Amino acid sequence: MAILVWLGYINIVLAIFNTIPGFPMDGGRVLRAVIWWFTGNANRATRAASLTGQFIAFGFIFLGLWQFFSGAGFGGLWMAFIGWFLLSAAKASYSQVELKEKLGGVSVGDLMSRDCPVLDRNENLQSFVDEYLLKTGQRCFMVTQNGEPVGLLTPNEIKTVERRLWAFKKASDAMRPIEDLFTVRPETSAIEALEIIGREGVNQLPVVENGKLEGIISREQIINYLFTRKELNL
Repeated sequence: MAILVWLGYINIVLAIFNTIPGFPMDGGRVLRAVIWWFTGNANRATRAASLTGQFIAFGFIFLGLWQFFSGAGFGGLWMAFIGWFLLSAAKASYSQVELKEKLGGVSVGDLMSRDCPVLDRNENLQSFVDEYLLKTGQRCFMVTQNGEPVGLLTPNEIKTVERRLWAFKKASDAMRPIEDLFTVRPETSAIEALEIIGREGVNQLPVVENGKLEGIISREQIINYLFTRKELNL
C-alpha cells in the first residue's frame, strides 16, 4: 500500500510539473497553442512560450538556491536542478526556432559548393594525401569513375586505412561508396540537410540531381551562412 501511495504521489508531482507553462513542457505547449491561435504565427508563439519557460526556470533556480542556503539541504538543490533542466530545454527550443527561422526559404542549392574537387577511383592513396589533401586544404573529394560519382573520400575515411598501406591502396579502397551515402537534391531545404548531417553523424552530403553530382553541402557552409547573418544582424 505504501508503494502505491508513493507512486501516486510521484504521478501527481509529474502531472503538476508537466503543466508548467514553459515550452517544451505540456503546459508550455498549451501556452504555445494559445499564442499561436491569437497571433497566427507559429515561430512567434514558440519563441514566447520558450521565453516564458526560461523565466520560470530562473525562478526555480533562485528558489532552490535560496532554500538550500536557508537550510533546506538536498531539497533546495533538487529544486535548482529542476530549474536548470527547464532552462536548458527552453533554450534549446528557442534556438531551434531561431535556426528554422534563419534558414527558412534557404535551399541546399543556395549554399552548396559547386566546384567540388573530384578524384579518379584509381588514384593512389599516398599520392592523394601528399598532392591533394595536404596541399589544397580541401577536406572532401568526390571519387568518380568515367565521370560518374561512385564515392566520397575525406580524412575520416583515410584514417581507417593503416598509414603503412597508403602507398598500396587506391582511392576506391578507402572511399565511402555512393550507395552508402545520404544524398540530397538542390531544392532540399538547408534545415533538412542540417538535420540529416546531425542525425547521420557526417560533415557533408553530396548534392545529386538526375544521377549527376551537382555539388557538396557541408555543415561548415551552413554554419558560415548563419554566422554571416549574425554579423550583419539579419
